Amino acid sequence: MTEKNYQEIINMTTNGVYVIGSKNKGIINGMTCAWLTQISFEPMLIAVSIDKSHYTSELIKKSGVFSVSILSESQKDIAKHFGFQSGKNVNKFNNIKYEISSNGVPILKDCIAYLDCKVVNFFDIANRILFIGEVLSAGLKQKESRPLIYRYYDYF
Repeated sequence: MTEKNYQEIINMTTNGVYVIGSKNKGIINGMTCAWLTQISFEPMLIAVSIDKSHYTSELIKKSGVFSVSILSESQKDIAKHFGFQSGKNVNKFNNIKYEISSNGVPILKDCIAYLDCKVVNFFDIANRILFIGEVLSAGLKQKESRPLIYRYYDYF
């Protein structure tokens, strides 16, 4: 199998689409993420993989908190908005409806559900940081909506 074939096969995998939010010293940011999974029921833990160079990764490391806004099928434009520009250069939350969780992190008002997390561990892996977050609170906002599924070819 060639490297090209390997990448084509990996691009066929599917994941949910989320906006990961964080804050540090009054600055908030968010980014689109598709690499997230639950890893424990008790306590409720999730793992999220974020590129080391992303501004959100820096904010999470400094603050130790993050949110997960689960996007619906109708929110592909939101996924692109938070995914195709850097929070280092623009405030991605301008003109976006959001609320601040009890943990101080941004949650999209129109998401279908959310998780509010504190970092309990993180691992430096290749070009990524794998954050392990304990879910402190969660909420379901749109029970009838279906989650947005990430497929590489829908975005690139």
